[in-house]
Amino acid sequence: MGTRKRYTYHPRKTRTGYVWEYSINEEAGIPTTWCEHRKSSGISVSFGRNGKPTHRSQDDIIRYCNKRIDELREQFRESLRKRTEPTLWEIIEPYYDYDRCPHIERLLTDGREISRRWAADQRQRLINHVQEHRLGKKKYTKLLPADFEAWKRDLRKKGVKISVINKTLTALKTALGEEYNQKRIDYYPLMGISQIKTKEAERGYFTLEELYRMFVSEAPGCWKAQRDAGSKYGKIPAETAWFMGLFHFLTGERMKAILDLRWQDIEFGTGIVTYKRTKTQTGRMAPLPQIIIDALREHSDRSIRISPADYIFSYDTGKQIGYTFFTKRYKNMIDFLELPKKDPDGYERTPYSLKVSLETHLIDAAADPIHVREYMGHSHDTGEKRLTRVQVRYKRRRVEVIRKIIIPIVDKLLNEVVIIEENK
Repeated sequence: MGTRKRYTYHPRKTRTGYVWEYSINEEAGIPTTWCEHRKSSGISVSFGRNGKPTHRSQDDIIRYCNKRIDELREQFRESLRKRTEPTLWEIIEPYYDYDRCPHIERLLTDGREISRRWAADQRQRLINHVQEHRLGKKKYTKLLPADFEAWKRDLRKKGVKISVINKTLTALKTALGEEYNQKRIDYYPLMGISQIKTKEAERGYFTLEELYRMFVSEAPGCWKAQRDAGSKYGKIPAETAWFMGLFHFLTGERMKAILDLRWQDIEFGTGIVTYKRTKTQTGRMAPLPQIIIDALREHSDRSIRISPADYIFSYDTGKQIGYTFFTKRYKNMIDFLELPKKDPDGYERTPYSLKVSLETHLIDAAADPIHVREYMGHSHDTGEKRLTRVQVRYKRRRVEVIRKIIIPIVDKLLNEVVIIEENK
């Protein structure tokens, strides 16, 4: 219903009834950044006996759309009168606004799944660190690569984390790259601008006794003993939160890849899992320990959403659980159990420490580093080196192994020398 050229409209159900929702298209003679997509007009929809909106009700929304087009045109003309050139922020302003971002619209058209939470995080970084910075107020045609280097230095002086600066820079590159590819701008000022390199901080590990308190014991504060969680998205049983932590620890996979798992990614017969959301973007297959397979079966018995396309870890409404829930539950567990913030070697513990713990204890138990690398999904041996080189006891054990190997070599060498001397 409604014309397709300049605007579109359709009824949308609300708590109080139906209202007209409209979209203003580029065909109305308005730039893409000024178009409005899926906005509520606030006009109630009247239905006839046939269950369809009446002509009078459609006339109301048509008049509204035409009036809105005139208003947007006038606002755009006024903006042109006030400025001759757009600023950086005026160009990237619609980006990561889920309903009107050109980049997200293209990704959705290509069949990609983009969450509103991810888009909101990206947009908030742009607002905090670009819009409020003098860089965002600078005329776009006046921008130079040096301006972005100065912007990075300013943020570092303010104490902004390097990871946040790098993520904001990535969002900027995506937005300006999209504008440049669509020929809406003829200049790309971020050529040659790279992210800030930093040495990743070493994470601490948990001892076997501490891991027992977390996952096995029934002590107050452990993951099993904590209460069920709930939010506007639904409820999460305590057993689900416990299983998330156990899965992360015993598989060594990134939590974001685990939260993206669906039941169709598990082969119970062979005990193989297919991780699709990995750093390589190609996914990988890995074996699961028997305890995880058994826990998966118990988890499926507790769950009400076990169709192949359902998330394994979800709210009771079926919505995917976010990473922030895991970090909050982890912090609560650390506080309740009163575990030290640092490991025995003095390194800070984070949620990633569960992965570090598995790798450390595997190598500590004389596991072949090559097998550990394959199981953990590292593409090269820098992963386990980074995670275990800081463990003093690991280094000492390797030295002791070398010493034991050297002893018979030295003994044999000395015996050969004695025999030679006797023969003389």
